[in-house]
Amino acid sequence: MKPPSKRHLQVTMTMILVWTTAIACNLPLGLIRPPPQSTSSPTATAAGSQPQAGARPTATTAAGQPQAGARTSSTSQPTPTSGSSQTAASESPAILARYSLDMAKGPLAVFATPEGIWVANSMGGSLDLFNPQDGHLVKTLQIGAAGHTYLVFRFAYDGSYLWVLSAETPMGGSQRILARVDLKTDDVKQLTLPQQRSDCDILGCDWSSLATSPGMVWIGSSGVTQIVDPNTMQFKDTIETGSVEEFQYDGQRMWLLQADDPNYLQVVNPKKLQALRPTTDCPNCAWIELVGSRLWTGVSIQNHTLAFNTASFTEDAKPVIDQTIAASISDAIFMLPIYDDHYIWDVWYPRDTLFYIDPTDGKLAGSFNIYTPEGQAWDKQATVVSAAFDGHNIWVIAGTEVTRELNQIRLPWAS
Repeated sequence: MKPPSKRHLQVTMTMILVWTTAIACNLPLGLIRPPPQSTSSPTATAAGSQPQAGARPTATTAAGQPQAGARTSSTSQPTPTSGSSQTAASESPAILARYSLDMAKGPLAVFATPEGIWVANSMGGSLDLFNPQDGHLVKTLQIGAAGHTYLVFRFAYDGSYLWVLSAETPMGGSQRILARVDLKTDDVKQLTLPQQRSDCDILGCDWSSLATSPGMVWIGSSGVTQIVDPNTMQFKDTIETGSVEEFQYDGQRMWLLQADDPNYLQVVNPKKLQALRPTTDCPNCAWIELVGSRLWTGVSIQNHTLAFNTASFTEDAKPVIDQTIAASISDAIFMLPIYDDHYIWDVWYPRDTLFYIDPTDGKLAGSFNIYTPEGQAWDKQATVVSAAFDGHNIWVIAGTEVTRELNQIRLPWAS
């Protein structure tokens, strides 16, 4: 078996630091995914529109065990405020509202569908739906096992069902549940996933990633990718792969980022479940994102972006763009990519700063602080936990060890 990649070790050490601090303070945990993806990618889809194939999963923690369909209103009202950005003021993203989240539930991950903004909670594995217009809690569904704590969530949306992969830890040997949420009826079906490795001691070496394509739900784990029938919720196929960290579906092919040493890319024909070319090394690649005819990846440690031509990839897998990111984010850990139809966003973890990359050239286009005023030193208590795009705004779970908020960010270039 191959040794863990540098990226796995990097992320694992970061997560261990977060867990140790939280346990010492007896506080709920809040992780971001080294992040993943589905027919959706951990990115959220636009409200009122069809999701992109290949939605990305997001990691998070949550708490609470309300009954499915229970309705209540949120305890907080939006508080308009402003954020900061490197771009000109007239073109800058801005905070539209902040909504307080219940820390007792352990809010950990956010995702968007046409129905609204979903927040997954670590304590008890519940899923809250919020109205994006006023931030009120619409309903709560149970996707995990009551009494359990979940530190990882992955999301995927196929236009009919919201799929959620939850795990008690990001390590192997823990309980993992695949939940299918019927967004018309709120019916939740669960599939308990078989344990792949009990000796796993690195992040994401068990069931770790999620995606959908027509008639298929893809679940990545250590060494294999399992295919689940979305109608019967039964396993139907297996593909021998490495430890898949990310999926992206382009409407015809499924792209895989496999987290071995070195990390590598693979493209698969879903109909035949066959690789279309040998794997391509992609050392320290942290995520993949499809934008037009290019497959983008962010490279941790060296802090640069790569773009591959998807049309010619099977014949020539060399990157067509290799762009170094600005030194101002030289210590960033690429973990949380979302695409807002104009830019690719990521998080400067463990800070409260998001930065966005221009997919035409891979260069840094700007950055945005959730809490820290521009020019001031970062408050080390403030951290971005998870983010999603709903077609109009970016939604960010952020906060400190004792508070957690759902932040609505207006994008001046969004429709």
